[in-house]
Amino acid sequence: MRTREMVRTALLFGIVGGVFGFVYFLVFYFLDIKLFDDFQSLDFFIPLVFIALAIYYFRNGPAQRQMPFGQGLAVGLLTNALASAVVGFSIWGFLGFMDPDYLPESIEWQSSRMNQKVERLEGELKEAKNDAERKEKREEIKTIEGHISALKTTTPYMIAQDKQVKYFMIGTLFSIFLAFVYRRRKVDEVTN
Repeated sequence: MRTREMVRTALLFGIVGGVFGFVYFLVFYFLDIKLFDDFQSLDFFIPLVFIALAIYYFRNGPAQRQMPFGQGLAVGLLTNALASAVVGFSIWGFLGFMDPDYLPESIEWQSSRMNQKVERLEGELKEAKNDAERKEKREEIKTIEGHISALKTTTPYMIAQDKQVKYFMIGTLFSIFLAFVYRRRKVDEVTN
């Protein structure tokens, strides 16, 4: 019976959390904020909220029983896995089929930002006073140029996989933490 409740809770919060993650992506899309903008990376908070809600609901839901660490961890991990999968597949489908031009536009936008940084560093390289400064600037330019060439080979699958891995890793650590925090309840807390 408790296993069914765990799965049901994780399904509910995992799917809803994944949908919210995709909606977060769509809001930036409709605001014409490019894929590699700094604000896009704040989306990792969404699964954390739904993991916390799932574990809290499971512990304080209709049954209101003590929750061992393992049960809390299972709810958190399953919620996390579902949210990660929903977000990843949704973004992959959107970038691959709904608007295939959005990713190349975002890559071009990010590449131009990086090229501006390279131009600035080349100007600083000309003004460098010693060999150590010049060497440091050359290495930084080489690193950025490597990032630009890697960026140009990015596919929708890579973006989706990046989101899934980021969600899953952060969510796993958060699930362990929350399962530990919520692992026990006092008997008098249940009766009130």
